Amino acid sequence: MEIRRATIEDIDIVAAVEKECFPPAEAASREQFLERLASYADHFWLMFDGDKLISFVDGFVTSSLTVCIGAMAIVGSIQDGLTGDCSILATKAILDLIIIMVMSCSLGRGAVFSAIPVA
Repeated sequence: MEIRRATIEDIDIVAAVEKECFPPAEAASREQFLERLASYADHFWLMFDGDKLISFVDGFVTSSLTVCIGAMAIVGSIQDGLTGDCSILATKAILDLIIIMVMSCSLGRGAVFSAIPVA
């Protein structure tokens, strides 16, 4: 198996996998993938088994980094551990919800799964 970043040459096969996996009303189009690749090229990963594309990740990586890394996560965890006050973490959770809703609209439903690393 090989994991690598997506390129413009991969767009047709990525769109074909998306079309096969999701209903027409929910599947991202080729043009939407081109926009995502142009904006988030460093966060669009493909997994190949030989020459066959078996998986891709675009929104999950970007949104996971956004949710897991940041001052509120670090300071809030320290404050909760030392004083038992989880107010910063509660505020961060609400902000993360809003951010992930926006990212899901632009990056696809993979962004929603960024809750898994912090659960």
